[in-house]
Amino acid sequence: MLRKAIIFVLMLLYIYVLTFDIFLNQYFKFPAVFIGILLALVFREPRSKTFIFSWELWFLFLANFFYYAIGQSELKPLVVNFSIFACCAFYFNFFVGQSRRRLNLSVMIFFSFLALSVLVMCADHLAPSTIVLLREKLIGSQVVQSPSGISTNIFTFGYQVAAFSTFVFLYTIFKRKHFVLVGMVFLICLVPIFYGMQRSALIVFGINVVLSIIIYFRLKAIPILVGIGACCFIFFSITSSYNTSTQYNILNKAEQNAEMGENRAGLITENIKIYSDYPFGLVFYNRKWSEVSQHNPTYQGGLTSHNGYLMFFTYLGPIVGLFFLIAIYRRLILVFRTAILNIRNIDFALSASLCFAFLALSMNSLFHNAWLINANGPTVFLFFCILQLNEIKLKQEP
Repeated sequence: MLRKAIIFVLMLLYIYVLTFDIFLNQYFKFPAVFIGILLALVFREPRSKTFIFSWELWFLFLANFFYYAIGQSELKPLVVNFSIFACCAFYFNFFVGQSRRRLNLSVMIFFSFLALSVLVMCADHLAPSTIVLLREKLIGSQVVQSPSGISTNIFTFGYQVAAFSTFVFLYTIFKRKHFVLVGMVFLICLVPIFYGMQRSALIVFGINVVLSIIIYFRLKAIPILVGIGACCFIFFSITSSYNTSTQYNILNKAEQNAEMGENRAGLITENIKIYSDYPFGLVFYNRKWSEVSQHNPTYQGGLTSHNGYLMFFTYLGPIVGLFFLIAIYRRLILVFRTAILNIRNIDFALSASLCFAFLALSMNSLFHNAWLINANGPTVFLFFCILQLNEIKLKQEP
């Protein structure tokens, strides 16, 4: 009993620090993600004999090496990111291993923490001064932006919302829950997107919902999508009728950004112009982003295009960049393909939901800098979780 309690507490700690991108803070004077290594070594799952993530780890390390060490002459992100990758890989490979129970518990804890972050965001709207102090205690560092959940920045919370809303809603569909429950869950998933001021999360959530429903229901998808559209119209009509100029929500954020002159499309356009001047990647011209963007008024203050993939290709170019992306995502794409082909099989409900949640996070990186390569916590968790779940299913097949 004591052993199980220790394992559960360590699982809570590890998944918490990974989910909320905690590496070093006022509570952890050592890299917090090393708890994953501790679990893998001390409480190893007996059936885990081979290491299945060797190629993924090598390519993730090499992509970071080229991007940070060579491209930006920064070693600290390389060490931090590889520590996060390695700890998560060891956690799933040796601690979770072939135990479906441990994997399901890990997934449950992960999305429970995301749900907690959503609740904190809702409370932040009601009592901002009090909840900011709570958020600083929960994250172990100073909060930069509000309102938000368990994160220092609003954009970081967007990744949490994209994963939470996409997974929870699609899981209720793939598990064939009653349509009333599905409708209630859908409206609940809209709340953190709307009040969390997450326009990018709304876009990726919508794309994944439409895509998955078309694949799952086929011809029956049309009336279902019409119903979902009606729910969205009702939700936004009700919320906008109570909207005020002082309220923080997705509508006011658009107005605030327009007043401040923020133009995300303009950032990407200017980045493409810079990329066209260095088509093989900045590393091949021995240049850095600060050097090529310093005279561009669009990027004053150290701004980037807010597109993780575009920045990756800007540094590494199309040949090296595509090579790393294909090498890293190849096995996961095959898993996603299998999940889609078996999407109507209830046994693949968890796998399909996790894959679409990962796709939502990956698409969210089209609007922000964080993604798998720079070790975004929720993205790293889902990446290795999906691969490990696939390994478990393969070993369980006769």
